[in-house]
Amino acid sequence: MVNSEIDHQIKYLSQRFSAGVARENEANASFAKDHSFFVENCKSPMEYYEDGVSNAYIEYPEFLKQYPGKKLKILDIGVGRGESSVYLASLGHQVFSIEPSKDFCRLIAQIKNKFSLNITPVCSVAEEMGQLNESNFDLVIFNSSLHHCDNPDIALHQAYLMLKPNGKVFLSSEIQLKPWVNKSAWYRRLETHPEEMGHYGGNEHAYFNWEYSRMLKGAGFQKVDTFPSVQFLRPLVRIALELKSDRYNPLKGTAGFKYFLRIMYYFAASVVANNHWLFQPLAKLSLLPGQYVGEKL
Repeated sequence: MVNSEIDHQIKYLSQRFSAGVARENEANASFAKDHSFFVENCKSPMEYYEDGVSNAYIEYPEFLKQYPGKKLKILDIGVGRGESSVYLASLGHQVFSIEPSKDFCRLIAQIKNKFSLNITPVCSVAEEMGQLNESNFDLVIFNSSLHHCDNPDIALHQAYLMLKPNGKVFLSSEIQLKPWVNKSAWYRRLETHPEEMGHYGGNEHAYFNWEYSRMLKGAGFQKVDTFPSVQFLRPLVRIALELKSDRYNPLKGTAGFKYFLRIMYYFAASVVANNHWLFQPLAKLSLLPGQYVGEKL
């Protein structure tokens, strides 16, 4: 299907992107081109969302248990190539996918056509999603995407306005700084050592755990909760994901010993994560990463 036909299936909101978002879109154009062959040859929604960079299919099932048998209206924000949206739509939910990269939106439109999924690609930044003229969402999700927003306070307030009463916002897998990290030094290192930091050219920002809680409350969410990610609760899952990603090679030089230490840390962290009374104070101090939920009462 040619781009002009695909473009008619994408909702385009304001295209006034900041310099940071424009640079990220430029980087993502190359990733989208490389991914197009996979889209054409993908055999199922599961193959698509399990092969991608998103861990939504691992993190979301536990969270979605609170909606047994319910089909939700979901706003999925900063979805990249759309793995999280494909996962949610494959469960029967209605999904609106917010993504500033036109090239990624085209991939999402192609994959939703291929598997007849209820996904609406929306080319926009989160701060301007109110222009979508949709409301009464059951759930708004930022999956490793709020930290890409230039103004996360505005993005979260927009999410609040678009939720129905008792609707929830879910922040998953966001960048979370340790309390001893100096932010200015972190940003400098991002500029000088991008590969070491895993930086691909995205519009990156970083926050401490308490800043996420503060932003949620400032956006109007009256009830804010923090809980551990599935990867911290189940260390074997995290280890399997890292080995799958080829990020770590335990057979290279001293990497084996270093990875052994990482594994020990994962198991120790899981003991803490599975204990509510230990996890909560450590997460509030930004010593352990958390997932965040804000509810609109």
